[in-house]
Amino acid sequence: MTFSIGVTNTNATLAANLTLWLWTTGSSNCGTTPLNIPGTVASPPAMPSGAANPSPNSAVTLCAATQLVGPMSAMQGQSVVATFTITGRVGASSWVTSAATSTTQSVYSVPAPTPTCVTTDQKGQKEGFSTLTWPAVVGATGYQVFVDTVGAPAATTPSLTRTLTDPRSVVVGVIGGDVNISADSNVRIVYTGNPYGTSQASTTPIYYQGPFWHGNERPESTSCTP
Repeated sequence: MTFSIGVTNTNATLAANLTLWLWTTGSSNCGTTPLNIPGTVASPPAMPSGAANPSPNSAVTLCAATQLVGPMSAMQGQSVVATFTITGRVGASSWVTSAATSTTQSVYSVPAPTPTCVTTDQKGQKEGFSTLTWPAVVGATGYQVFVDTVGAPAATTPSLTRTLTDPRSVVVGVIGGDVNISADSNVRIVYTGNPYGTSQASTTPIYYQGPFWHGNERPESTSCTP
């Protein structure tokens, strides 16, 4: 009887970026040194010879290990469930094991920040700024701020980049803020980490309030609420 292995997955992109080793051992301990040429979770390697053609009345342990080879920044926060199925064959007939074995591989991601938004009303005329403040995020070394104008394509270049030595707050204004807007916008804060890539974006809506006239002034400002 000969045996082969098949692997299905729930995330084709991540599966293609996960190296997969298969090897055999005569004990229940797999050890840490894969011996055969690897494939990927999306395209698995051939069954090791010790498991493909085992001796009659013998037992063999098939071991598997995965390693991320794709870019951490592109794969972070993703998961894939890999399901392994063993098929045995004698001549032209075959049978499949009664229960497949599944494992989940997840890629680490820096936690997303959770900002609070406060509007500062300087003169009772909404002539102020919106300030986003958030607590520290474990595993981060800095952060970037993107401004996505409502109805326009998402920004690809950050409006602001800071290290964690700077304050964990951003002032959004029409004029004179850390970042400025000229229409209703979604402000995205993304933490950067080393060596673990970046966080998932945390998005806060900021509303454009102005312009309007007040005496000889033309105040323009932002608000956390419409």
